[in-house]
Amino acid sequence: MENPVCASCECPAYTHAYFHKCELFDKKEVCIDCVRDTPLEEFVSNVKKRTNKEITAEDIKNICKDGAHL
Repeated sequence: MENPVCASCECPAYTHAYFHKCELFDKKEVCIDCVRDTPLEEFVSNVKKRTNKEITAEDIKNICKDGAHL
């Protein structure tokens, strides 16, 4: 099985072991550690830059209600 590359930070596949499919990145894989450690405003910027979606921090909080990475 091929290791994914994080859709948010694009860290190398070997950097982190745990990924999940993220609604914000059109169900592409994101690494849990980088997403959790990224400040919210930077994460908003990553989503906008990588998906061309207009999204706000409030949108992200509503989509990620469980707060796993915030």
